[in-house]
Amino acid sequence: KKGENGRSKRKRGEREGEEGKSVEKQQSSAVPPRPSRLFLADALLKKLEGIVFDIVRLDAKKSSCFTRSYGSYFKGTGSVVSHAGEEELKDLGVRCDGGKVIDTMDLSTAQLKRLRMRLFSPEEAALLHGFPTPTSIRFPDSMKHSQRYKLIGNSLNVVVVKTLLDHLLV
Repeated sequence: KKGENGRSKRKRGEREGEEGKSVEKQQSSAVPPRPSRLFLADALLKKLEGIVFDIVRLDAKKSSCFTRSYGSYFKGTGSVVSHAGEEELKDLGVRCDGGKVIDTMDLSTAQLKRLRMRLFSPEEAALLHGFPTPTSIRFPDSMKHSQRYKLIGNSLNVVVVKTLLDHLLV
C-alpha cells in the first residue's frame, strides 16, 4: 500500500522487509530490526567504486569504530555490513578474513550491489558500544538517523567506562 507521499503505509509495529513486503517487527533482545532504508542505494554504490572502506559480514568479530559522520561519509567513519553469502563472495573474487570482507577496491557498481551492503542501524551501533540490549537506549521518533549516529559516534564503550569507574571508585 502506498500513501499520498508515495511511501509505504504500514501499521504501527511493522517494518518493511528487504523485498518491500511488510514484516512484523521482531521483538528480539539480541538484534534490532533493520529497515530497508539502511541498504546502500545504487547511486551511492557508484560513488563508492574504487574507494577503500570497511565492509564486514554478520559473523565478524570486529568492526571499525563509528564516528559522528557515519552514514554521511563512508571512508573512515565505520563499517558497513554485507549480506552476501560465501558463494557470492567467492563468485565475486572477494575474500573474507575473520568476517572482514577484503579485496573490494576493484569491484564495479554492479558487483558492489551483489554484496548487499547496509549501514549498521543506530541501535546496532549502540550494541557494539556496549549497551546491554536494544531497548536500553531509546531515541525519540522525531530524531533523524544522522543525529542518532552523532550521539553514538566517537563514544566510549559502556563496558569499558563501567570497568574503569568500578576500578577507580573502589
